[in-house]
Amino acid sequence: MLKKELKIAHVKGKVSFTTDFHECVPKSAWIMLSIPATSHEETIAAVAPLMKKDAVLFDIASVKGTIPAILLAARSKHGIHVLSTHPMYGPGTESMRNKNFILVDLEGDKNVLDEFKAIIEPERPTIIEATAQEHDRMIAYTLGIPHMLNILFGKFLKDQHVDIEKLVSFEGTTFHLQHLISQEVVTQEPYIYATIEIENQEFIAMLSEFKNATEILIELIKNKDYDGFTKEFLAIRENYARVAEFKSVGQRFNSAARRSLDIIKDGKESK
Repeated sequence: MLKKELKIAHVKGKVSFTTDFHECVPKSAWIMLSIPATSHEETIAAVAPLMKKDAVLFDIASVKGTIPAILLAARSKHGIHVLSTHPMYGPGTESMRNKNFILVDLEGDKNVLDEFKAIIEPERPTIIEATAQEHDRMIAYTLGIPHMLNILFGKFLKDQHVDIEKLVSFEGTTFHLQHLISQEVVTQEPYIYATIEIENQEFIAMLSEFKNATEILIELIKNKDYDGFTKEFLAIRENYARVAEFKSVGQRFNSAARRSLDIIKDGKESK
C-alpha cells in the first residue's frame, strides 16, 4: 500500500526521490535514520554536517545503546535537533492506528518530541514516552526474548530433522500459533534481527537469568516433580492475571488460530 501511495504521490509531484543524501539532506526539515543499529555512528557523522540549522535528525532503531549519545554529540557540534523513536510494528503494517510508538526525548524540553507527536497523532498510534535505558530494557523483554525463543524453536525442529509437512498434520492450536510466529520471525532480515539480540546490553544481561529459568524447568521435568511444576505453572498464571486482557486470552488465542487456518485453507482452495 505504501509503495503504491508513494508512486502516486511522485507522479502528482508531492514526493521527490533520490538515492543521494547529499542532495536531499540540506533541503529537509526532518531526517529519519532507517539503518542497522551498528551503522548509526558512521551515518550520523556523514549526514549531520549537511543539515540546515534547527532541522531534526531522528532514529527508529530497535536498540538505542550509544545512539542517543551520538545524536546529542551531533546536536552540540552542528546545531541541529535530535530525537529517538521506535515504531513497534513491521513494514507490512498498513496503518499505525493503535500500534505502539515509542518516543525518547533527548533534548530535555520535549519541544521536538511534541512536534513529532503532532505529526503522527492524526494516525492515532499509542504513543509511549521512555528513557533510552528503559526502552532497551523493555525491548529486551518484548523483542529480544521472543525472537530468541522463536529462533530456538525453529532451530530445534531443523536440528532434529523433523519432516515439517508431516509434523503439521499432527499439530494442535498451540503448535500452530507457535509455528506461525517462528516462521514469521525467520522471514525477516537476519542481520537486523542479529542486532536486536547482540547489541542490546540489557538483553545480554538477562541471558544468565533466562538460562537459570530454563534449567529450573528442565530439572522439574526430569525429576518428575509434579508439585514443583504445578507451583511454577500457577505462579506464572497469577502473574499474567494481573492485567485485564488475561480474561479474554482464550477468545483471542482461538480467534487468531481460526483466522490463520482460514487463510491457509483459502490459499489451498484458490490453487
